[in-house]
Amino acid sequence: MTPPGLVLGLLVTLAVSQLIYAFLPTDDRRYLSILLATLLGMLLGRTWDLLDLPGGLRLGQVNLFPALLFVLVLQLPAVILSRYLRHRG
Repeated sequence: MTPPGLVLGLLVTLAVSQLIYAFLPTDDRRYLSILLATLLGMLLGRTWDLLDLPGGLRLGQVNLFPALLFVLVLQLPAVILSRYLRHRG
């Protein structure tokens, strides 16, 4: 990924994490867990793109469809992990 694609990927990651934090129902979840799950989802989406797997909603060099799919799927484990860490310590 060239530097413009990297910058675009980081901006999309921040924007998606803000949207998830604002609109998905959360029960006192920390923003860091949402951001890390979003970042991991975007990296998995980038890996999907590097492996040339099908999927096709692109924004420049960022393949949004698999990335957003992974982001939404990873939010549930982030909720579970956040609750576990909060009650544990």
